[in-house]
Formats: sequence, structure tokens, C-alpha cells
Amino acid sequence: RGVNKSWDGIWDVRTARTAEGWSAEFRIPFRTLNFDPGLDDWGINFERSIRRRQEDVQWNGSRRNQPVTQPIHAGRVGGLQGMSQGLGLEMIPYALGAWRNVPEADEPTTYPTDIGGDLNYNLTPSLRAGLSVNTDFAEVEVDDRRVNLTRFPLFFPEQRDFFLEGSSVYEFAPRSGPRPYYSRRIGLQSGEQIPIRYGLRLGGQAGKYELGFQHFNTASQPGVVESEDFTVARIKRNLFQQSSLGVMYTRRATDRDSVGVAPEDRHTAGVDLNLRTSTLFGDKNLELEAFWVWNSDRGEDGGGKDPRMGDLTARGFRLNFPNDVWEGHLSYREFGKLYDPAVGFVTMEPTDRKRELAQAVRVQRPVPVSRRAHQPSEGGGGLGVRRVGAPVRERGRFQR
Repeated sequence: RGVNKSWDGIWDVRTARTAEGWSAEFRIPFRTLNFDPGLDDWGINFERSIRRRQEDVQWNGSRRNQPVTQPIHAGRVGGLQGMSQGLGLEMIPYALGAWRNVPEADEPTTYPTDIGGDLNYNLTPSLRAGLSVNTDFAEVEVDDRRVNLTRFPLFFPEQRDFFLEGSSVYEFAPRSGPRPYYSRRIGLQSGEQIPIRYGLRLGGQAGKYELGFQHFNTASQPGVVESEDFTVARIKRNLFQQSSLGVMYTRRATDRDSVGVAPEDRHTAGVDLNLRTSTLFGDKNLELEAFWVWNSDRGEDGGGKDPRMGDLTARGFRLNFPNDVWEGHLSYREFGKLYDPAVGFVTMEPTDRKRELAQAVRVQRPVPVSRRAHQPSEGGGGLGVRRVGAPVRERGRFQR
């Protein structure tokens, strides 16, 4: 039900050019996947994009409003028997050694060392537990360089493998942007890495429920941040064929500083509803997304008075009609001026927290064009298809 483009499990691929054309063969070991070995019938789909023709080819699902990311439109593969995930145990140890020389230091030559690792185990074929000690992120890809010319913070995607595995369960009203959980709040502070002493996680599926749990403890960095504990819990209940109802909870606890003062634990709790159908009027898509999130952080202006519930919460809904040739949406969302989840991410600054009502309608028409207009093919000629849109949008913001 979720899409994770950063998935990087074990897999092999071979390509070849033959008289029949170009082909690719992929091999994914069963131990890389979580599945029920008792099932011999799987849903699966494939898509190939041919850029020179602006063409997408799917194994199953021929309409433009049937994307490959919707499992409801997947094909069926049968006869899968005798499959095994092995022991379901994975160990990733590491050891580091270095030589460092700083002439100005009291002890100019040092030999820093480090050791740690990850341990993962499949409790059931579809439920996986993990333990990380002294977590290492030496192989993490570097963030893209970006220049921020606005007063709003930049959002960077997660790159660390330990957080990416099973991360789709933590998606919360993704089209509306409340983001009560943002994994880069853990182990990073103002772009600097904070050592993670240990981490625990549990993720997967149990019946009709999708589960996600994480707990991390980070080390203190003098002058930067004290030692902290992070807890994240997520439960989603699958409804019907394409819908879900979920709840999320996060907690951030900071140890006492050098003078014995510690901030209050910061909590966030929310609920989100996603209703989807692809059979409206026979073959049309309709989506409804609704959410409500509360956080306990009163901010610097909280003072001794109790803030209003509306200031501590974010709420909204989005009704989406993503189809061809007509598409549109109607949305409403409101972020309280004190809504700032301690383990989350909010793009807007407190002074910009307003009610927002938006609607947009767009019509798209297929227009035949010559393939030569994009890129000539070896055979030349032929017709492609281009989609053009005429958007009609209206957006309003208003304060109480």
C-alpha cells in the first residue's frame, strides 16, 4: 500500500541485446522479501518506460488512471510453492580503525576505533525485528546540495538504510503534509551527526494490521545536545481493498543538562484515514484523506497558561479525483500556531499557520504528435501521444 523508492534489498540483474531486441532479467532472493510462504498466488506488476516514445508499458493495467503503484491493478502469478526465507536471520557487523594527528592538541597522535552492528530477525514471515548497536552510517549517500532562498526550512529525504527499511508504514496523510514523524530528527542536529547508541525496531504485517515501532537512544554532544530517547509507534488497519485507518504516537525525551535542568517530554499523537476506490462509476478513482494530529510542545510562548487545543493541533482533509481526462481536488487544512512535533517536520513557520482551503480542476486531452518532435527513432514516422492540461485553481487562506 506504500511506495518506497529507496528500497535497496539484495538483487541481481543481467541485460542482453539479441535479434529480438533488448531484455533484462532480475533475480531477487526470497530471503530479501517478507511474505507468507503458505500463499502460492501473488499479485505482481511490471512497468517499462520508453523515453524516446514517451511511452509506458505495463504488464497488467492498460488505463492511464491505473498506475503500477496500485496493487489492486496488479496481475497474478500462481504456482509458487516450496519457497523459504531461510533462518530469517541477518547480521551486519562492522569495525573501524583510524590514525589521527593534530599537532596543536595535547595528545597529537590518536588511534580512534569503533565497533557495532545490526541484527535483524523475522519473527514471522511478514514481521521483522531489528537491533542496532552503535549504529554506523558510513555508507550513506550524501545529500544533494541545495540553496535555501526562503525563510522556510528545506526538506531532505532520508538516506540511512536502517530507517528506510519498512518506512512506508510511517507515511501519515502524505498529500496534506502534517509529517508528525521525520526520521532525520534522530541522529542529526543542524546537519551534524549525533551518535546513536542503540536502536530497536519492529515492522511488518500481522493479519489486517500494519505495524511499526522504533526506539532510539542518542549520545550527548557537549555544547550541541544532551542524550535523548526517541520512541515512535504506528498502527494501520487495512480497510476494504485499498483503504486504511491509522494512529501514530511519538515521544522525545532529553536528559538533564550540566545544571540539572531537563525539558519536559514532548509527545505527538494523531489519527489518519485514507479511503480509496478505483471502481467509481465503473473504472474511476476517488480518494479521501483526513487527519488530526496533536502535540504537547507549547513552544517558547507557552508560558504558564494553557494553550487552546486548536493551537496545538493540525487537521484537515483532501478529496481527490485523479483520473483521465478529468482530475481535480478539494482540500482544507489548518495548522495551529504551536503545532511543532518534536520528531516531525513542518514547512510553515508559526507566523504562517493559517487555515487553507484549496480546489483545483484540470482537464487533460490526448493530442497526437509526431514522434520526431521528441526524438527520432530508427524507423522514423509513427504517432505518439502528448497530454496537455488546462488547470483551474483557487486557493484561499484566512485566519481566525
